[in-house]
Formats: sequence, C-alpha cells, structure tokens
Amino acid sequence: MDIINNSVALKTTKSIGKDYVLGVGDTISINSWSDILLPEEANKNFMPILSIDSSGNLFIPNIGVVKAEGKTISQLEKEILNKTNKKIKNFNIDISLKNSRTFAIIVIGEVNKPGIYTVDKYYNLFNILYTAGGINENSSIRNIKIKSKNKETVIDLYDYINGNKNIEDIQITDGDIIYIPVIKEKVALYGEFKKKTIYELKNEKTYKEIFANIGEFDIFANKNLIKTKYIEDLQVKTSNEKLENNIKSKLISIEVGSIDKESKNSVYIYGNIVNPGEYDVEKIRDYKSLIEIAGGYKKDTYLNSITLIRVKNNYDKEIITFDPTKENIELKADDTIYVYNRNDIAAKKYSNIIGAIKNPGNYEIYENQRVLDLVNFAGGLDTKENIYYKRADIYRVDEQGKLNLIKFNLEKALAGDIEENIKLKANDIVKIFKYDEVVKPDTVYVYGNVKEPGEIEYYKGMTLEDVIFYAKGLEKKADRNIVIARNERLKDKITEVVVDYMKNPDFEILAEDVIFVRKDSTWQDVKTVKITGFVKYPGEYLLNDDEGINSIINRAGGFESDAFPNGIQIKRKETQIEESRSLNLEIDDKISLEQNVFNLKVTNLEYDRELNRYKNDIKLVDGDEIYIPNRPTTVKVVGEVYAPSIIAYNNDFKLKDYIDAAGGYKEKAYEKKVFIIKANGKALKENIKKAIIEPGDTIIVPKDTRDKSKLDRFLDILQVSVQLLTTVLLVNSVVN
Repeated sequence: MDIINNSVALKTTKSIGKDYVLGVGDTISINSWSDILLPEEANKNFMPILSIDSSGNLFIPNIGVVKAEGKTISQLEKEILNKTNKKIKNFNIDISLKNSRTFAIIVIGEVNKPGIYTVDKYYNLFNILYTAGGINENSSIRNIKIKSKNKETVIDLYDYINGNKNIEDIQITDGDIIYIPVIKEKVALYGEFKKKTIYELKNEKTYKEIFANIGEFDIFANKNLIKTKYIEDLQVKTSNEKLENNIKSKLISIEVGSIDKESKNSVYIYGNIVNPGEYDVEKIRDYKSLIEIAGGYKKDTYLNSITLIRVKNNYDKEIITFDPTKENIELKADDTIYVYNRNDIAAKKYSNIIGAIKNPGNYEIYENQRVLDLVNFAGGLDTKENIYYKRADIYRVDEQGKLNLIKFNLEKALAGDIEENIKLKANDIVKIFKYDEVVKPDTVYVYGNVKEPGEIEYYKGMTLEDVIFYAKGLEKKADRNIVIARNERLKDKITEVVVDYMKNPDFEILAEDVIFVRKDSTWQDVKTVKITGFVKYPGEYLLNDDEGINSIINRAGGFESDAFPNGIQIKRKETQIEESRSLNLEIDDKISLEQNVFNLKVTNLEYDRELNRYKNDIKLVDGDEIYIPNRPTTVKVVGEVYAPSIIAYNNDFKLKDYIDAAGGYKEKAYEKKVFIIKANGKALKENIKKAIIEPGDTIIVPKDTRDKSKLDRFLDILQVSVQLLTTVLLVNSVVN
C-alpha cells in the first residue's frame, strides 16, 4: 500500500526501443541525413513529425503512403530506406516515438477513485493504481484481475514487490478492466521480524510458506517459537506452532519469539521486600536464601501466597504459587518472584468504560453491579454522538489469563432486559460504539461534467436525479445521456447502462454504481488568444474557427510604427509539454527546457512588407499568446570569437565587419561553418559571406572539433620530444 500510494511516479521511465509495435494514434519523429546532401537538403522532403492515421498509414511527402500499424520502429525504418535509397544515395533515417497512442481502461473495486482513465504505453499497473487514487486497507493486492477481450489474468503483486517479477511485463491494453477485489484473509505479523506488517493470505498451507514471502528475520528471532492467535467457537484463542504446521483457520496474528538476549545467571524479586531487584543465581540455593540476601520482608507482607514465574525449556512461561511458611522452593535461572502487600491483595475492584460515554474512565465496582450501573456512574450515554444501540462489548480476562469477548444488546438492556444487562467483574472493559465506528454506509461514485464529482453516500431508493442533485447539478456542457457502470456480482461482470437523464431522471441507482457524465459532443468551448506588444489594440480576442496570425493582427489594429513583425513570438503550452516529453534529456535539462520554451521564436515565419501580411499564415489554437516586439537596432555575435558582443547595427557592415567588431576569430573557430539565425528563427548556412545582415540577427561561430591530421599530431609529438630532451640536458648540466 505504501509503495502504490506514496512512492510511485505518474509515469514509468522505461524507454521505448526499436521493437515497439506501432499503432493508430502513435506520433513519430523522423530524422534523416545523407553523406552527399547537406542536412537541410536531405531533410527538406521529409516532415519531422508524423502521426499514424485511422487506417494505420503514414503519408510521407515524395515517398507516398507507408503502412505503419503493426510494424516495429525498426521494420518501418527498413521499409522507408528501401524506398528512398532508390532516389538518394547513402540516405539514412532514424525514427523515434514522440508520443504513444492512448487508450481507455476501467479501474473498479477497492481503489479510492474508481472510474475510466486514459493512459498510454508509459503507464504500468503501479502507475494506474496510483492514478486511481491508490488502494486502501480493504484492497487485495494478491488477486488483482485484469479482464481483456479474450482472457482474464490474475496478478499477485507480492511477486513484483519482492522483485521476483518485473512490473513492466504486465500487459494492459485498450478496453481492459482492472478489478481490485476485497481482501479475504489477512494476518498481523509481529515479533522478531525486520519489519512488522499485515500479510495477505492466499494459498499458503504452512507457516513456513508465509515466512518465505516476508523477508529477513531480526537477529534475535527464534523461528522455533511461533505463537498464533485465531478465532474458534466465537473466542480468541492462542497456540504454539512449528514452521511445518498447517495454518489454522480464522488466523488473526503470528508472533515470532526471540532468543534470550541476556545470560540466564540471575533471578529477580519484586514487591514488599527491603531490597528488590536482580540477584546472582549461583549464590542462591532457594527462596529462603534469596529473602535473606534481599534484606527480608517489609511490614504488612502477605505470606500466604508468593507468585513465581518460570520459563520452561520450550520457552513457555508457567506460574507457581506457594506458601513460604509451609514450603521452600528451589530457584532456577531467570525465575521472577512477586511478594505482595496485604493491602494489594484486598485492593478495590475497578472496571473501565470507553466509547460514546460522557465521562469515560475507570470506576470502582461492587458486588452484583451490572453494565447499566457503570454507564450511570460515568454520567450516562453521550447523546451528542450517533450511538450504535444494537451491540456493545465487554472485554474480560478469565482465570487462565485469556481475553474473552462478551457481546450484549445495549438497546434491550436499556429496555429492561436483565439478561442483556450483564454483571461486571473486576478489570472488565466496556465499549459503547459510535454508529460510524461499526457501520460504513454504501456509496456511489459520479465523475465527469458535474459541478462536484466524487463519492456520494448511498441510500435505498436513490435515483439518478438524486445523484445529480448531490453533485451540485450538471455543467452546461454535460451530455444528458449518462453512462452508469454497474457491478453485477452474481454474474461476475460489469455492465454499462446509458440513461437519458431528461426522459428518465427517476432511474434507480444501486450501491457501488459508477456514474459517468460525459461532455456533449456538440458543445463548443469558448476559445481565446492573447496578443501583446507593439500592436495598436493589444488584449485578449475570441478565436474563430481556423483563424490565423494575419486575421488576429488585423483585428488588433495592425502593427505600431516601431513594431518588428519578423520577431514575432508565440507561446503555446501544449508545445511545451510535448517537447519536454519527447526529447531524451536529463531531468535538469527538461526543467530548463520547460522554463525557456516560451521564449522560442516561430521558425520561418516571414513577413511580407509589401502585402502587409505573413507569407505562411499559422493556424492558432485556444490559449495561444502572441507577442510583437519592437524593432531591434543590434546584431549579436557569439561563439568562437574573442569578444562575444551585441553590436549596433550598421547598414554598411558585412559578415566580416561584425566578426572583427567582436574581436575576430579564435584559433579553434570553424570559419567554414559560421551560420546566421535570422530574427524570425530561420537558419542561414549557405553563401554566408554574401548574406545581408539585418537588425535582430545572431551570428554564430562554432568550434572546430575535428580530429587533427597525422602531420599535426607528428608535429605535436616532435615539439614535446624536443622540450623533454632540452630539460634532460639542462638537468645533466646542473648536476655536473
């Protein structure tokens, strides 16, 4: 439960390899290159990002339609290469999965938020259970059922938690139903384990089989000392077991005892004596010699009964009671003796009352006192609480030291039934229950387009209208055809019912129904875009269908006189998320990308001054934010120059002039690979020396990382050798 609810990330980090089988809805990225063509030429006939359509095909410009569904990434690469190498020599591609297809699954049973969830190939079973709100103390994790179209798989998570199997191997596909049943049998494990736990029983027959799944014992564990508690004949009983013994039915707990943590060279005496404490058994023969060493009895000692607790060879303890005035007991190592005061023996008797009572606590009881007398002593029932009257409990320790449970009907006792008004004994504990302690109301679940989705308390006769009422009503965009998932336990299946809410609001709801209110397919959400910067009327605008950049700018009054159209920036949240997921980056790089992606400029968005519009009109989407900067007056030079700078724009300057203004090339500058990033994001790599430099451009001088030639390496070695020889001659000269 801790692993699933507290320690699971939303997505697995498992990478997608070339063996991934593609399907409808998958989005892939194609990177291409050629030994003959430059990168931009090799890439210009290929779209970098493609989606597999509903027919399972990819359309690739200049290549045509390629069947992708059902093929691995590796198989698709080979097929595209076979077609392309007929046109371009030495052509290569690399295909990677950008976004995997999503599918819907249903999670029901003992999860905190059952419902329908949309997941993808990156989700494993742990992630799905985490998304469904996690599991609870009633959840079985050893009998999880995954129901697919053609089969049902039963999962035992102990195999995966203990590391025997890999959670990524569990296959979950579109339409699967994941059912978490109620736990049937569980047992508390405590004692000398490394970790105390609640263990779910499955098919184990012996205690040894249980311990095989638990892990390591504590260093003091004595596996020959196993104590169990179980229910038999409506009583809690205890027994000693061996590893090979069969597990008892209705088992409550298993305790593994410990070996002796200290040496057995002492006896212990407590109570009404002068010097109580620990004494060396080798110096003591019997009880009388112990009393002499311990200084004798104090005043008012009760000498008719002394209690001795002794540990037997099988580690069980026994009580020996004796009269020291008539007999003398020989003592053994680890014996513990209790000597009583007369006032202790004649002490008052008390019982305890807890729960829905005005003044819970310990109260003195008298002969023939009954439960209702104790209730009255404690101020009566706490009527502010919702009291459960059908049952109350008395916990009583019998003469053998065993705990017994006595049940009685509080309602009948209050009505005068003498048999239910039970007589009390010393040390009884009476528990008066609150209603919500013992009765958990049935619930239904409502999700989707209601104002307050979630869990709703169920009552008999509840209708669909009642559920919508408790969920604070439908949202305006809600579909009135409401889906109800119903668990038919007798038929062992989940059925789906679609109810027209407008025609049948009185449709009867059953306990544990899951109600899904979908969005009306005809509903149109309000879509807006925001434009800021150097336009005449910046602000937020209602977005029309298929509306582009040029239309929005016209509606905003056009550009200000000092606007810089080529520097337009578009901020789109969806782009940020997709990019950070698709790139193979470390965590720090992903965070950096997500923080800076909003500052990226739209690539190749060119503004035609004569037509007063952008050449390629980009279609906008809901939530886009457009920024028009003012006209720049500088050019930036970065990379392998001595003084990377922002340089004032000069209409007469060429590339060399800006490089010189930035200090000139460094020794490792790769002059042939200098390129320019234009203000609109377009990269220029051809005919750089003749390129027209404009305000807002960035000149980038890369570093030459090529390997040195053989001659350069020979000259380097020769230089080092000459320096070494010179040093040796100098040292010899000094020594001589």
